[in-house]
Amino acid sequence: MATSSLTIYSLISSLLLLLCISTNAMDHSAMMKMMEERGLSVNDACYTPKNFDEIFLRACKKVMGKSQSICPTAWKGFSEAFGYKDPKTVKADDYSDYFKAVPVVSDPNTVVFWSGTRLIIEAMAGYSKISSSANQKSSLIVNTMTTDDKVNCWCGSKKTLYDTTTPCPSETTGAFWAKFSGLLAESSRGVTFWVGDGNRPGGAYQNTSFFAQVEFPRLVYPRVDKLVAIDVHTCSPSTGEKCGQGTLATMQNEAIDKYKKDGFKCDEVCGNANDPKQVSTITASTLKFIRAQQADLMLGM
Repeated sequence: MATSSLTIYSLISSLLLLLCISTNAMDHSAMMKMMEERGLSVNDACYTPKNFDEIFLRACKKVMGKSQSICPTAWKGFSEAFGYKDPKTVKADDYSDYFKAVPVVSDPNTVVFWSGTRLIIEAMAGYSKISSSANQKSSLIVNTMTTDDKVNCWCGSKKTLYDTTTPCPSETTGAFWAKFSGLLAESSRGVTFWVGDGNRPGGAYQNTSFFAQVEFPRLVYPRVDKLVAIDVHTCSPSTGEKCGQGTLATMQNEAIDKYKKDGFKCDEVCGNANDPKQVSTITASTLKFIRAQQADLMLGM
């Protein structure tokens, strides 16, 4: 297929995805399940903190460093997504101006998605050639608010920019992460990685996850041509899903349908993904596998 044809195919595929797969169309229950998977607050007693604008700007300046002059623009785009609105009506695309101010960008063969393995992804954040929700500046600003000021949710109201007196529903925060996840997927090129918890009840690859609902559908061929899965599960004794089993077999079949026979690879890493004492060892093994895949790609160029 000629390069121009590939480009046209990619554009058409992307347009179809925008029409058919919209993070804006998620119902409340789907959003709640995805937020639970990511360890995000779904507590009905979660409130927007006082002085939220100051907290945001402080986190933004910390993350952006020498580029902190963009922070007032980032706050404007961020707050206008939910300010003076019914929080249950906030959609993913309402955050578009924020992500224009702080874009999601990635190099080829570096994007890493995850399901149930937050501790591992956070441990990999400082390594080069890794692009994830733990080290993109646009997501790191929100993560920094959570780490430094315990901000787990935010929302406005029809009468206020942000509301500190009423519990926030999941939609406002969930819409932010849905938009981010979609943009990170759309930035991915070449090989994309996914790290999943094989010991999760219901399986490593669940159809209610951010990856299944938002990210994987946007990993469009030929912009993305391979999915590499890393399955973390306990080995002594051996428990949980292994490559080629259960939901991971479903993932394999979906990836092969999308990227052809050589478009999927799965490897296993031993350990409990949610045990902080094991995170260092699991992260080292996961990074070793990712590095090996990236090195093979460089040799093949």
